[in-house]
Parts: sequence; structure tokens; C-alpha cells
Amino acid sequence: MGLTQQDLAAACGVTFQQVQKYESASTRLTVERLWRVARALQVDVAYFFIGLAHEDLSPRGLGGAAARIGA
Repeated sequence: MGLTQQDLAAACGVTFQQVQKYESASTRLTVERLWRVARALQVDVAYFFIGLAHEDLSPRGLGGAAARIGA
């Protein structure tokens, strides 16, 4: 998508280390942060959920959606 971790971090108001944690799904994103990430990447928030089955949308299954940040 053309952004470095540093670029994405600056657009979202976090450090690049925090972006790394989002990418590895070691830290959960708030709804507000997810919205900021989507805005920075110029995609709809729904982009992060494309291809997920209904059962993947449980709180434990959402870690995979965070990995799309690095896509």
C-alpha cells in the first residue's frame, strides 16, 4: 500500500513499534485506531474483514484481521 511503518505510525499518532505490534497481532487495535489505520491506508474498515468466516469474528479470532495492516 506504499506506506512504511513509520509513515503509518505518524498518520495514526502512534510509534512505529506500536504498528509492529499491530502487525504481529500482539496488541489489539481499538475501533478508533482501526479507523485511523484504514484512513491512512485509504481503504474502508471492511477491508480488514474481507474473507473472514463468521466464526472468525469472535474476539479471539480478530487477531488475523490485524495482520492485514501489513498487507
